Amino acid sequence: ILKYAADRHIEIIPELDFPGHARAAIHAMEYRYNKLIKTGNQTEAEEYRLIEPEDHSVYESVQMWNDNVVCPCKETVYHFLGKVTDELAGMYQEAGLKLNTIHTGGDEVPQGVWTKSLLCNDFLLKNATYPDSRSLQIYFVKRFNELLLSKDINTAGWEEIAIKHQEVNGKQLPVVNTDFISNRFTPFIWNSVWGWGNEDTGYKLANAGYKIVLCNATNLYLDLAYCKDSVEPGYSWAGFTDTRNVFSFTPTELPYCAFNDRMGNPLDQEAIRKNFTVLTPEGKQNILGIQGCLWSENVKGAQLVDYMLFPRLLALAERAWAKKPAWKSETDPAKRKAGLAADWNHFANTIGQLELKVLDQLGVQYRKPSIGKIVEKGVVKTNIEFPG
Repeated sequence: ILKYAADRHIEIIPELDFPGHARAAIHAMEYRYNKLIKTGNQTEAEEYRLIEPEDHSVYESVQMWNDNVVCPCKETVYHFLGKVTDELAGMYQEAGLKLNTIHTGGDEVPQGVWTKSLLCNDFLLKNATYPDSRSLQIYFVKRFNELLLSKDINTAGWEEIAIKHQEVNGKQLPVVNTDFISNRFTPFIWNSVWGWGNEDTGYKLANAGYKIVLCNATNLYLDLAYCKDSVEPGYSWAGFTDTRNVFSFTPTELPYCAFNDRMGNPLDQEAIRKNFTVLTPEGKQNILGIQGCLWSENVKGAQLVDYMLFPRLLALAERAWAKKPAWKSETDPAKRKAGLAADWNHFANTIGQLELKVLDQLGVQYRKPSIGKIVEKGVVKTNIEFPG
């Protein structure tokens, strides 16, 4: 896989998602522990263990797991991460490549973790830098980052790795953690759902000096359904994402792609813009690019992979690499809307009359657009997203 990708100028970045989302690793290492402990080899059994058995903290992840978070205060966790990193680096070396970056995940760590951990509570008593169990995620990220730097590997991760929580008016609010700005550290921004309060997190991190990648769920999550239709596969938690939605993404002017909330209700772009963090010229330079995400746990088979990717991936490529269109910076709402419509008309015709024929020749099983139908005076009239 690595050689195949390298021949096509693609760099594969592996993700080791910790400290949460780690259920598979935890259970694998518990199996290893139970197998070795029966042989009487306590030291070897403990070497890569990821949990503290005496930790009775109560938590539940977004996916409703209560056993998917590793213990950041257990040294064997870092032995495990070091071992896996070395194994990955060896695969790259075998392929004639260098492992440059590991994506550390770091997202969706549930509340309540580590609160009843003896190891973690003892650590907190001895380390005033970390005031509570929630702050231990920062400690974990610091250790993971140091481990990777010692092996000359860059650290990437979801936006949570560059955020800390601060009490404001009795509420715990996410704020920029500046500790890792100079440490070859790249946050990937995903949690941008309109109305959730994190829409401008990426701009805050970029303005602070972090190099970031925009993966905004509202426009770039390709596991979302194309439209609000019961026959469409895909999620809807961040809204619906058709090809035009991806095409309309404006990375450096995010309020200008705020058209609808996740339920499809229209948004007031100008009102959003007034309260939105302004991206500084330096911050703009810190946006490395954009990334589409296809989470595949419910994508059953290659045909559905094609369906979810295409033709949306064409719009993603256009927005990532094509010249910035004039309408993206147009301040007059009516002119911006008209410019987008004209640009989309050209792009939709290009897809319908040219690009889908190419995909046919390549055997790509793309999504064919739904047909709009209306009956007027006994005549059935139809339209379709892509002319041709």
